Amino acid sequence: MSIHRLHPSEVAALHFGSHHDGGGLYLEVRSKTSASWIYRYQLRGKSHRMGLGSFPLISLKRARQLHQQYRQMRAEGIDPLSARVSVPVQHPTVSEALNAFFEVRKKELKGDGAAGMWWSPVRNHVLPRLSAPVKGGELKRQKLD
Repeated sequence: MSIHRLHPSEVAALHFGSHHDGGGLYLEVRSKTSASWIYRYQLRGKSHRMGLGSFPLISLKRARQLHQQYRQMRAEGIDPLSARVSVPVQHPTVSEALNAFFEVRKKELKGDGAAGMWWSPVRNHVLPRLSAPVKGGELKRQKLD
């Protein structure tokens, strides 16, 4: 079985559909702005689908690390889905999320965003004030003075 079929430089440009990296790791692209890593596996004759996170917040490298970890669990007869319930989730900070967003979108900006007209104000004025981890749906409007 061939693994690591996807190349990091190609991942961001993949179109709609399910793209196999090998060993049960897939990137499912639903639209230009929506893609998720999925680990498909069988355990005790039953098929399972386990979400590993959205792209680009979860990079190809990180998805492969998670995939390897969960494949090892499955090889030991442990259901990764059941075991994951007890593991706390590490949420990205707003800064990490914005950095990942910028990396994906900078190709759409004039000069790949190199002039800094979009990113500089965010980096210099917004990110210093937003550094705490935020769980999805918990971001509330607040005054930043």
